[in-house]
Amino acid sequence: MKQKHFLVVILSNILLCVSLLTSAQTSFGKAKLINDGWLFNLKDETSAFKPDFNDKNWRRLDLPHDWSIEGELSPTLASCTGYLPGGIGWYRKELNIPVELKGKKVFIYFEGFFVCQFRFGFETDLQESFG
Repeated sequence: MKQKHFLVVILSNILLCVSLLTSAQTSFGKAKLINDGWLFNLKDETSAFKPDFNDKNWRRLDLPHDWSIEGELSPTLASCTGYLPGGIGWYRKELNIPVELKGKKVFIYFEGFFVCQFRFGFETDLQESFG
C-alpha cells in the first residue's frame, strides 16, 4: 500500500511539473508568429537598419535559421562557435502593425538567438543589445 501511495505521489509531481513547464510562457495578449518571410545577408551592412535600405539581393528564409552551420567545420576555429565560422549577419523583416494598435503597447518577443544586437528602423532609432 505504501509503495502504491508513493508511486501516485511521484506521478502526480511529474504531471504537475510538466503542466507548469508547458504553460510557463507569459501571455502579452494576442500572439502572432513572425517566423516566415525574413531576409538575410551574411555581411556587415552598416546602414541595413534604415527602412529604405536596398535588400533586394538578400536571401529569403524562414526562422529558425543558423547561418554558421552552413560553413565548414574547422579545428582552427573557436570551440565556442562549435568550430564553425563566426561573423556578422543581418536579418530583416518588415512588420506591419495594424492601425487599431496605434498608441498601444506592442511587444516583440524573440527566442533562441545567439550573441546579437537588434537595431530597429522606426521613426526614431531604437537599439537593444543582448549577449
